[in-house]
Amino acid sequence: MYGILVGEIGIPHRTALYEMQQWHIHQAITGYYRRGRDTKSLMRWQTYNMMAAFAGGKNLSENGINGPSDLLKFPWDTDEMEQPTEVTDDVVKELQDEMASNPWIK
Repeated sequence: MYGILVGEIGIPHRTALYEMQQWHIHQAITGYYRRGRDTKSLMRWQTYNMMAAFAGGKNLSENGINGPSDLLKFPWDTDEMEQPTEVTDDVVKELQDEMASNPWIK
């Protein structure tokens, strides 16, 4: 049970060992598996939804949709890459001065 609480659910080990009672453990594990079940059913629904969309391929191709990438566009699908900024000694000095003036960074 300790492995499930700390390893899978992510409860701090001190809480799992010293602060949780038996009914807390039962509730945590039940809720964790219930949350996973809901996530799996949502993913299954989304998969079936995509499969249904591409089952009528002719209708989609008439509208210019040839595959999943035409229907779902993500920012990382484009070939345009943001160019990295050049790091000069002046930029490094500005960042070091900014960090030195910040009272929260020691």
